[in-house]
Amino acid sequence: MQLDYVNLLLGRDYSLSEISKIRLLKFAIIFLNSSDSQIKRFGYRIIVCYSNLFNDYKPLYDVAINQGLIPISSFIDNNTRLGRERVENFLSLFTQSYQANFKNQAYYMSFGQKILSDFTISNHGNIAVVAPTSYGKSELMINKIYQNIGEKICIIVPSKALLAQTKKRIVEHSSFSNTIRRIITHPEMYKGNESSFIAVLTQERLLRLLQKNQALSLDLILIDEAHNMLNKDSRAELLTQVLLVAKKRNPSVVFNFFTPFISDASNLVSPYANYSISPKSISEYIKTEKIFIADISQKHKLFLYDQFLDKHIDYCCLETNSDIEFVEQYKSTKNIVYFNKPIDIQKFALELCRHRENIAVDLSIAINAISEFIHPQYNLISCLSKGIVYHHGGMPDSVRLYVEKLFSTIRELDFIVTNSTLLEGVNIPANRMFLATNRIGKHNLSKSQFKNLIGRVCRFREIFDPQTGNLQLLEPHIYLLKGDYMANNSNLEKYVSKCTKVELPNVDNVENILLIRNGLTPEQQVKRKKVVEYIENIEPNTIDIEDIGINVTDINIAKLCYLNNVHDFDIIRNEEILQSNLDNYINSTIPIQSPNELVNAIFQIFLNNVEFYEGIPISRLINEPARRYYAMLFDWRINGCHYQRMISQLLGYWNNLNDKIIYVGSKWGEQSRENSGFKKNYVDLNLKNQSQIVNLAIVRIKEEQDFIDNNITKYVEILNDLEFINKDFYSRFKYGTNNPIIISLLKNGFSLELAKTISEPLYSQLIIVNTETDEVSFDPSIIEILRSNDVNDILCFEMSFHMEC
Repeated sequence: MQLDYVNLLLGRDYSLSEISKIRLLKFAIIFLNSSDSQIKRFGYRIIVCYSNLFNDYKPLYDVAINQGLIPISSFIDNNTRLGRERVENFLSLFTQSYQANFKNQAYYMSFGQKILSDFTISNHGNIAVVAPTSYGKSELMINKIYQNIGEKICIIVPSKALLAQTKKRIVEHSSFSNTIRRIITHPEMYKGNESSFIAVLTQERLLRLLQKNQALSLDLILIDEAHNMLNKDSRAELLTQVLLVAKKRNPSVVFNFFTPFISDASNLVSPYANYSISPKSISEYIKTEKIFIADISQKHKLFLYDQFLDKHIDYCCLETNSDIEFVEQYKSTKNIVYFNKPIDIQKFALELCRHRENIAVDLSIAINAISEFIHPQYNLISCLSKGIVYHHGGMPDSVRLYVEKLFSTIRELDFIVTNSTLLEGVNIPANRMFLATNRIGKHNLSKSQFKNLIGRVCRFREIFDPQTGNLQLLEPHIYLLKGDYMANNSNLEKYVSKCTKVELPNVDNVENILLIRNGLTPEQQVKRKKVVEYIENIEPNTIDIEDIGINVTDINIAKLCYLNNVHDFDIIRNEEILQSNLDNYINSTIPIQSPNELVNAIFQIFLNNVEFYEGIPISRLINEPARRYYAMLFDWRINGCHYQRMISQLLGYWNNLNDKIIYVGSKWGEQSRENSGFKKNYVDLNLKNQSQIVNLAIVRIKEEQDFIDNNITKYVEILNDLEFINKDFYSRFKYGTNNPIIISLLKNGFSLELAKTISEPLYSQLIIVNTETDEVSFDPSIIEILRSNDVNDILCFEMSFHMEC
């Protein structure tokens, strides 16, 4: 039996006699009737492999009907090309009637999906919905919102990139039938008098909303990608903190957690919280991945790992000598290549370009759009011509969305090279994945991260698409490459077994200091106390615990640091220094109304003599050259500079430097510098050609914008709370404009470039913006008119995206 199974896995149909086939099917039936879920999955795997190898879908159809895998059975029913003849008799009519019970608008649900849907709708308390990627958790959240219209509801999403996408899913959902005109995606969209609303916010934006509106409480909070709460990072702690504050404000608030990977839902509850969660987990198994290890650099062999036998099976000898050659040989129609570092993403994409011919499709519109929007020498342009796109956090947000659209709609684009941005809910069509590394940040992808990542290929909508669907996609091919980019000491055999072996139990790795219940180390106890102190200074009486340092003064510099989420130093320990700095600064220029004045105020009040935690990024402003540099960036920001202009000015700035060794951070650094330790945070511009310098400028601008948003803006908010900043200057720093129409558009998720464009007099009759409520509506003809006026295609695409919202 084992030999037959291995031959089946390897696709060796010529090695399987009729007796072998019958034996495989017999064992599959026995396994499917087992009470052990893993043995059942083994039986299902045999059936899927058999049906795909021999193009015989009768066994799979029968299993799908019996196991409640209705998307499969209905797909087979409706596709004559699968070789299954449709016979109109009582049994077939009964089957079709049974399948109709699982019809949900344009698609069929599986039995497990229907269980989740019924559970979510019928349960009105705190719940955790645990289901694999592609199982329609977004649909469940939207149905929950619809069920609770009239209450104050917030969906917490893990990244800003998902704000617009989640809003779009809500608005375009048929349940709402154009009844939802306004969704809060920015804290300042809340006006303080709403009796009910729907909000889609990151945890940072929700905390800001709650801090600025002390009387606000929520009725229902839905947490997307809730497994992120378990992580050991500040965002996980912040998410837990937000939930604790929301619970204190409204003890009856309901939490709904949605995640693909949680073993024990109680791990999502802080020991400081007094509520429980009703979990519903689905272990239904529709896709059965084939995981390969390609040893390119040493053994030159390809191995297939079987998660049921826990064996690495020789698949074939490799004739390829590089990652590039391998992905070209084993590619499919749509492929994801995963990397950890953005610098490796761009390096690989460019190297892949050099091995390919131009694709046979007219991309002139997209190429001209990117060239005009960013720069003619942007590497993405040359990659696009060869059928390749890349996608990472160093790209402008509107360009990233445009790339997703291009890859999703242009068949000839067959490679997207990306990193962990893919884990944050980005949905793109792909049927094959290559992992050039198994790292995320400084660590290996965890078991849940690995499963979440590989779950991004062969999504249900591609498998079961009525026109282009293919049941071969039930067996996604995942390749880990032991080659040019994988760490030399990576034991991929052990790693893959640890992540995918079916016998291994799923155990949550709880690292969030606010979620750990027992066994805290002395170091963790100290850290937890600081975090708890922080929460109590933001929202008193949230946590019932003694011996907490509380800043009792109503309004002072320390209190404002708490309220604006400052974590760069110990606020209580530095309170006297901060107050002294503030008192001294009051004699300086007020109100602040220039970039130089702003950066100097931040230095004099918040940095001068303050004891920072080690490695805090904003401490770079202690250096005067850095303050001059950021004053330049502030100037670009307050003037709402376009990307082209910022690139040009940064290139000019670098050109005038005497010292051409510049700081670029760990993502792009190639060398260390004297007195800077061993970290490679620097690049020597003398060693770069003009194209390389241009592309370095592009990613640095985006990262500096993110740095200002995430690390500096909180201090600007404190200065504004102190009424130290000129109102017009504050508005321009925050939004790049003081135009109220543009500001309302920005709050609704529009890019500054698009907001500026459509607010021009030429389009004034086509848009309606209520600056009091931030409601926005458009004449449907605006997109055609934008295109007829030769507006950049990136902006036209973004406009169409928002029109659908």
